[in-house]
Amino acid sequence: MAGSTVLVIDDEPRIVEFLTENLRDDDFSVLAAGTGAEALELLGRARPDLVLLDVVLPDMSGYDICRTVRSGDGVNDPWDPDLPIIMLSAKAEHTDRVRGLTRGADDYVTKPLPPSSVA
Repeated sequence: MAGSTVLVIDDEPRIVEFLTENLRDDDFSVLAAGTGAEALELLGRARPDLVLLDVVLPDMSGYDICRTVRSGDGVNDPWDPDLPIIMLSAKAEHTDRVRGLTRGADDYVTKPLPPSSVA
């Protein structure tokens, strides 16, 4: 999948920077959004191959973004309902994971990332 585009949606600049650096080291192109509105706008005009989506954002939840993308029909909506979405969140309870997966996420990975990686 190297050479593909990943959209990172997270409001923590250090996390975005860490993910961007590591993805680019592996030859991925990276787009970034810090809010849900920004993310949906980017998804309306760009076609990433994968989304890494935080749950807690300042204007809407990642759950809502995921549900919005999944409810699209791919014709009348500007986003691809089959777009792979991995939720990347500090919310690590079983219920959080279930909620993410039932909203349409393909996987749910918990933070924190290793402390040395984001220092």
